[in-house]
Amino acid sequence: MARDGDAIEQDRERLRLAVEATGLGTWDYDPRTGQLTWDARAKALFGLPPDTPMGLEDFLRRVYPEDRVKTQAAIRQALRPEGDGHYSLEYRISTPRGVRWVAANGRTFFDGEGRPARFLGTLVDVTERVRNRDEAARAQLHRARLLENMSDGYYAFDREWRLTDVNPRAEQVLGVRRERSVGRFFHEVFPESHETELERHFRRVIDAGAPDSFETLYVPWNRWFEVRAHPTEDGGLSVFFHDITERKREAAERERMLREHERAVEVLEHGDAMFVLDRDFRFVLVNENQQRLSRTRREETLGRLFWEVFPDSANPDSPFWVEYHRVVEERVSVRFDAYYAPLDQWTSISAYPTREGGVAVFARDVTEQKRVEQFQDRLLGIVGHDLRNPLSNISLTAQLLLRREGVPESVMEGVRRISTSGDRMARMINDLLDFTRASVGGGIPLERRSTDLCALVQDTVAEFELTYPGRVALSCARGTHAGDWDPDRLAQVVSNLVGNALVHGDVVAPVRVELREDGPDVVLTVHNRGTPVPAELLPHIFDPFKQAPGNGGRRGLGLGLYIVQQLVLAHGGSITVRSSSTHGTEFSVRLPRALAMEDCAYPG
Repeated sequence: MARDGDAIEQDRERLRLAVEATGLGTWDYDPRTGQLTWDARAKALFGLPPDTPMGLEDFLRRVYPEDRVKTQAAIRQALRPEGDGHYSLEYRISTPRGVRWVAANGRTFFDGEGRPARFLGTLVDVTERVRNRDEAARAQLHRARLLENMSDGYYAFDREWRLTDVNPRAEQVLGVRRERSVGRFFHEVFPESHETELERHFRRVIDAGAPDSFETLYVPWNRWFEVRAHPTEDGGLSVFFHDITERKREAAERERMLREHERAVEVLEHGDAMFVLDRDFRFVLVNENQQRLSRTRREETLGRLFWEVFPDSANPDSPFWVEYHRVVEERVSVRFDAYYAPLDQWTSISAYPTREGGVAVFARDVTEQKRVEQFQDRLLGIVGHDLRNPLSNISLTAQLLLRREGVPESVMEGVRRISTSGDRMARMINDLLDFTRASVGGGIPLERRSTDLCALVQDTVAEFELTYPGRVALSCARGTHAGDWDPDRLAQVVSNLVGNALVHGDVVAPVRVELREDGPDVVLTVHNRGTPVPAELLPHIFDPFKQAPGNGGRRGLGLGLYIVQQLVLAHGGSITVRSSSTHGTEFSVRLPRALAMEDCAYPG
């Protein structure tokens, strides 16, 4: 377009006035001479003094390298005669203040022959505007990514109820496609939602202009949803939701179970104390007697964790913790007695797995019974200890008389009976003391040292030769029978087993005692012929205070085999018994030569 000089000057003057009014920087480029003129404001944008000379190359050097090519291309386009001459561009420049964004707008004026005569324009710093725009774009991108990846479903509609957005989770849950839904009316996409509780909730949020959260049953699908609805600036809604149908069903099932448990508790209310825990160990049922036993009101218990109500049991070493977890994890029933210090109470517990994965517990207060048992055990210990002193005097006197010469045979026979009875009493007292140690506390103490078990058995068996001559046959197999044991305690084991076999066995058949190696262990067997142990008694043969029938008129405390079992266990070994009319009765003791860890007592 051809323009004369006066017209150009008039446009330049109008531009100058506009620039002064708006504070823009201006530039004037003469394509014919290559002269570039900037005003002071334009130079100030680049951080240059007003008197700094400026050419086109000087300008391009100050354009940010990544924007330089597009800036050059835009200038060339504006100067082409076949173009419209307009120039508009944003680019970055390097300044002493750092990188800045500027917006440049200009126009090329052509002479009568269509050649560019003047290239005029303005500059303005738009750094803050660009940063705000970029920040808004990043926020929009972040929001879009968040909506795309969030686990909640999301959709939005405008004031006319046209869907404007649907995220992938909403597509999955609602069974719709975004490209087929956006732009359509909500009730067109979900026709069954008309006049439902969901629609009424949405209208209330729109009318109130305030967000709301609610749970609603969408009857057409028979599904429960938790919904958060937020009004938008254009009068529509942004809706976040997730399906809570399974949670609702689980809650309903728990409520149903609770009602069933409550009906059951009417029957169980007057029996043992009883409560039921779910798989998370929360109370779901407590009966009246459990309230009395625990001294805790049912209202303060239901819905809470067992470990919160009884904090002293929240310990991995607590029998309550161990056994209740065992019921839940292994699905087995357990029975145990346990002491709960905060209530100073002993309870006998029977716990059973429930079909729902929890545990049902029945409890009885056995505090008085336990105290009576403890008193009896301590009394046995006291009596056994206090009887030792006079018995020692009796045994010592009898031994002196047996060694004295010139004592009439009739008197000597009585002294022998006194000595034998004293030995029996000593064994009974020792059994009482060992029983007390094993059952009351502390365990049976051991003093381990290197011991030849074969020699020990020979010496112990030899003691029976006077009273049972020729009745014991000993066999030690080839091999090493040495180990780290308490010789006195093992002598007690051998003496009890052999004595038991002699008393209860055939009076003619010998008692066979055998010793052999078996890998890292040594095995001792004591076998006799005679009447077998009754089948109903065999599982209880090691129980304390049990009397075997047919003991030849001898009466004891019934502690011998119990003490033998405890002594074997204290050594880390095991003992078994077999009895039949064909093979007689055999006790088998397996002893490890040494324990892997130091062990000085078995706690019973």
